[in-house]
Amino acid sequence: MHILIVDDREDNLYFLKALLGGNGYTVNACANGEDALAYLQREKVDLIISDILMPIMDGFQLCRKIKADPKTAAIPVIFYTATYTGTQDEELAMKVGASRFVVKPCEPELMIRTIKEVAQEARKGETAKIAQPASEEEVFKLYSERLVRKLEQKMLELEKEVAARQEAEKVLASSERRYRQLYNSIRDAILVTDTSRHITDWNPAFEKMFGHAGNKILGQSTRIIYGADEDFDKMGRVLEGLYDSQSSLQQLSFKRGDGSVFPGESSVFCLRSDEDALLGYICVIRDITERLESEKQNRMLEEQLQHSQKMESLGHLAGGIAHDFNNLLSVILGYSEIMVSRNHNDSKQHDFANEIYQAGLRARGLTRQLLAFSRKQVLEMRHLDVNTVVEGFKSLLARMIGED
Repeated sequence: MHILIVDDREDNLYFLKALLGGNGYTVNACANGEDALAYLQREKVDLIISDILMPIMDGFQLCRKIKADPKTAAIPVIFYTATYTGTQDEELAMKVGASRFVVKPCEPELMIRTIKEVAQEARKGETAKIAQPASEEEVFKLYSERLVRKLEQKMLELEKEVAARQEAEKVLASSERRYRQLYNSIRDAILVTDTSRHITDWNPAFEKMFGHAGNKILGQSTRIIYGADEDFDKMGRVLEGLYDSQSSLQQLSFKRGDGSVFPGESSVFCLRSDEDALLGYICVIRDITERLESEKQNRMLEEQLQHSQKMESLGHLAGGIAHDFNNLLSVILGYSEIMVSRNHNDSKQHDFANEIYQAGLRARGLTRQLLAFSRKQVLEMRHLDVNTVVEGFKSLLARMIGED
């Protein structure tokens, strides 16, 4: 059995060819009514399965022309449609001479059963009886009504589609504005590159941070923003291991447009299309000059605090030692003063005792200084005669270090 399929959609043709070919039918196809009429003049066809809504010539017109030609009038026509699906559409199909009216999509078993029924009717000669076209005037009236109705439906669908598209465009424009506001308000520099690390876009914070204005850097390599080749190569190694996740923070040196270098932190994201193809990279850069300076100041303050705490501990230690040492000096000074008073001025015992007494006095002055330090008192500063100080230590030093 030779079946001709008339449909302008490839997916419908593929389905019917596979279904009918698999059931042993010989199948050919045409994309519209005009092609189908030309094919019928060349080839003998046993049955036609046609869509209704097609370009150039629709299914209704095709069926009328087939039934109007004595050579093809006996060929049964099955309408297979997804657009004309109403009761009035089926009524018109029957009036123009169709044998069956099947709505897409349908189960394969239903299509095969319908074909067998129509083929059996054709063999019995019942097709001519069933397909008795109505008068031209009646068909034209019904056809015009259905066509106007379908045009109205299509216009309504089109209006809804246009309204939905306008609403989607409005939402998209609003989303784009919010994205652009966020993009422009971020204080960190944002740099967008292609897969070859050439600059394609940036935000205002990048211009402010790096001093690049206008489109002079558009298309240039990102090498121009790094303070050293080692930093550029280091980021390249990061990108090689990057897929979807954000890279870890990298501390690198960056270079401004005037050549000055500053420390920064950078992280990178992959930029992908809806089909998951890699389009490039988004690099976020933060100037950490102030943070490093603040950390340096904090370290200095911490060191000063530690030094202050150390000096405070030393003060407590010195105060305790001076207090105990002062008690010992009281005994030494007391006994040395008695020895000085009981010996003649010309005797060696008098000189020895006097040296002990003078050393005790100097030691007492030292303990007073230690006590003053431990109590955080301001030391009294006064002018001294250096010669007198040295002379006071002369005899003691002479005995301690000897003549040589």
